[in-house]
Amino acid sequence: MLKASLSEHPDFSMTDDQIVTLIDATFYEVDINEDGLISKEEYATMVRQSPLLLQHMTLTPGNAMGMGH
Repeated sequence: MLKASLSEHPDFSMTDDQIVTLIDATFYEVDINEDGLISKEEYATMVRQSPLLLQHMTLTPGNAMGMGH
């Protein structure tokens, strides 16, 4: 999903290693109880703290077809 989002912004690129680092850091921050999983409660907390993340994770017919957000 992150690679797809980045492909919509050709002026901003990340290497695969940078993407892995970003995902790992995000997971570490969201996985509050450090059980290696993101629970519904942890996910809800993340969305409350960063509501714009949900907008980027939402699949709509427009963005699924590459027609913007």
